[in-house]
Amino acid sequence: MATALAPRRWTARRLRGAVACEAAAMDAGEMTMDPAKGARWYVISLRPRGEHAALRRAAARRGAGLIGLSPWVLQDRGDDAVRDALRLALEAPRVVVTSPAAVRAAARLQPLLARPGQTWFAVGAASAAALRRCGIDAVSAPARMDSEGLLALPGLQHIDGDALAWSPRRAAAAR
Repeated sequence: MATALAPRRWTARRLRGAVACEAAAMDAGEMTMDPAKGARWYVISLRPRGEHAALRRAAARRGAGLIGLSPWVLQDRGDDAVRDALRLALEAPRVVVTSPAAVRAAARLQPLLARPGQTWFAVGAASAAALRRCGIDAVSAPARMDSEGLLALPGLQHIDGDALAWSPRRAAAAR
């Protein structure tokens, strides 16, 4: 029976197919898995193209390989509506940034400058580091790098009707 494959064989077959897809879809410099290294297990990353490096390093520290299957590419948008939305968002007393890519996209549209009394938050350490590289030195980031950790930060406990700006995802549209 040609259609009845054992799970182990099916997994290996799918893995070879995934590696072939990755090799075909990405530049040689983007290849995230080296079969010769013989990792015992693999992480499958669905991050945007070019955004696998941090996860690749984390997986390697744990003895894993990484298969990057990017379903999209981030492309900057810079139309007037996006620029206006970013300008208004950056006037809010609290600004929350969700990714390094959002920081880079926003910084390409306009300089990121902390206003007096303004508080900046980042979901994780990488987003906080990206903000610091842009000159935003005072950034609050949670130890638990997810939405729950972010919302537990003291500066986001009692916003009492204040404006709150999320990172301008529209500035970096996924395709």
